[in-house]
Amino acid sequence: MNALNFEPLTELASSQDVSSFRRSHSGALTDNINLWVFAVISLGVAVTAAVIYVKTGAYDFTIALIVVAVILAILTISQFASQRIQWRRWFRLNRFATANDLAFEINPAVPAYPGLIFQIGNARVLAERVSRLDDPFLDIGQYKYTTGSGKNKTTHRWTYLAVHLDRHLPQIVLDSRENNFLTSNLPVKFSHTQELELEGDFNKFFRLYCPNGYETDALYLLTPDLMKKLIDKSGNFDVEIVDNWMFFYSTGFLDLSVESVLSHIFDVARSVGRSMISKSERYADSRVDSQIVANTKPAQLDSEETIGSISQGVAGTRLASDVVGSGGRRLKTATPWAGLGIVVAIVVAWFFLR
Repeated sequence: MNALNFEPLTELASSQDVSSFRRSHSGALTDNINLWVFAVISLGVAVTAAVIYVKTGAYDFTIALIVVAVILAILTISQFASQRIQWRRWFRLNRFATANDLAFEINPAVPAYPGLIFQIGNARVLAERVSRLDDPFLDIGQYKYTTGSGKNKTTHRWTYLAVHLDRHLPQIVLDSRENNFLTSNLPVKFSHTQELELEGDFNKFFRLYCPNGYETDALYLLTPDLMKKLIDKSGNFDVEIVDNWMFFYSTGFLDLSVESVLSHIFDVARSVGRSMISKSERYADSRVDSQIVANTKPAQLDSEETIGSISQGVAGTRLASDVVGSGGRRLKTATPWAGLGIVVAIVVAWFFLR
């Protein structure tokens, strides 16, 4: 990855350039219409208040209408200022992307990633993204979704980094302890039987989950030098390896237009992401061996020469097939015993107290 030019993020942006950029996006028209609707309503309320006062002298009612008009006017001005700031951010991000041969998009389609935050919730929206389309592909975005309904409806916001890997790997999740409060901030809970402790101080920074039986594979991939980079560079991110992707998650929307924020994310991709690509380029699931031999007819195993040729073929086939055994593709999620216990307690209490 070539050195990035971050100057476009800090250089002054003229109002004319921002307006031109805004007009080139379809969302700007909807924004303008919404602002004009608020402005017309607030003006209409103010005029109505004046007319009622002149004709009836209803002072209290007129004051109430004026207060409503002022509130609407403040909301309109606030929304107008917020949109100006947002479009100026997007203009700078687009200018940064153009200067560095990257792509910047506003509200693009949500990608079909296998990452855990992309598998849950409703009303999924990708607010903005900066991506590199050529090798190595990476994607940085602000993503949100909702869970629950009615009064229990909650919006979850994430900033993510997606790095494409050359090989399919078993699912491994590194739950950062730095961004947890009392419990994990991840939207999915995993069975503690899959938790693996590594050497050194790594366990002070991350809780590692890997499928049962894939502990050796995790140790093969997470070498001491890579663990050090994870601690030094991405300690504030949760990390997930799944299929041929590596994801870094941070709760909330990080401001990608801030140089220190965006440069840090690219640094994570350059150091940790590239290291994982390098570590995994020769990875092959050894469990595929037994599957291949199991599919070999007994008559084919009647000589040492044949067995040797099959063994060589197995190694080549594993690398060529790029397949992870079914037991390693996904972690097992934990059963929410605490929640179930509360439900059961409520049911039992209702039964005895009715």
